[in-house]
Amino acid sequence: STIYLERNQSDEAHKILTATLSQVNVRHQSEVGLRIRWLLARAMSALGKHEAAEELMAAIVADRSHKQVSWLPLADLTASQAYMWLMHDKLALAEEWLSKSDLQVDGELTQEDNYGQLVHAHILIAQKRYLAAEKLLTNLRAAFPGGIRREPVLKLLLPLAIALFGQGKISQALRPLRQALRTAAEEGYIRPFLEQSADMVTLLVLVGQLEQVCQKIKRHIVLLLDAFGQSGIEIPTDTRSATSDLITAASITAREQEILRLVAQGLSNREISQRLIISVNTVKSHLRRMYLKLDVRNRAEAVTRAQELHLL
Repeated sequence: STIYLERNQSDEAHKILTATLSQVNVRHQSEVGLRIRWLLARAMSALGKHEAAEELMAAIVADRSHKQVSWLPLADLTASQAYMWLMHDKLALAEEWLSKSDLQVDGELTQEDNYGQLVHAHILIAQKRYLAAEKLLTNLRAAFPGGIRREPVLKLLLPLAIALFGQGKISQALRPLRQALRTAAEEGYIRPFLEQSADMVTLLVLVGQLEQVCQKIKRHIVLLLDAFGQSGIEIPTDTRSATSDLITAASITAREQEILRLVAQGLSNREISQRLIISVNTVKSHLRRMYLKLDVRNRAEAVTRAQELHLL
């Protein structure tokens, strides 16, 4: 069932788990029963049955609170519950879980809390606190190079790529993604990619177009994009000019793009600062960085170049 889930064959996982759970001898084995129900909740979530999945997850956490289960710590279950809320766009609930935990970005990393710290990193990304997420994930990779408890190292590499990309560190973001894709292509992993933000689509296209990747990885990128509902995107290597444009466009952050739109509307630096509730100096700093990225000298050239890159 776990293999089916990772390969995004959630229907098959659901069938196996439902059939197995119906067996009387399994229901009376608390550890096996909890494990099956936990996987079933994940399968239901993947199938879009969010309310039912959350109800089952809540029941599992409640049952675990009254049972002694050696291999499934309550902390991991509550972290898994928080992760499910995050996948269902319920950031506030996930943040509430985090506020009740003792997890810190600079805290000591242990086997007991490494899964919780991974969920912590996902919450930081959802909050757009990309630098903090990068630091936490980098520390997790250093502490657990083979992956954390019950999760392969690929589950650390994918959010790290998103955290780096969110800071405009394009080249650095592609390195962990390339490593993750090598494993994913061999094992057929799809679901872990779908659980990342929409930036993953951009990163997958960049790898497919900018990197010298083998046909097996290219085929897997196509499968992943299709799972994201982006089956029309071309993967063959682009021309040098188009590739350069793609890198430039990807380097513009969401905040910089927001400022570009206001510049295009004719707003002054002061008006932009008032609109975005930031200082004039901060606006000027953003503009200077954009001029360097776009290779332009003034506002008019920046707007023209942004239009050419389809940023406006």
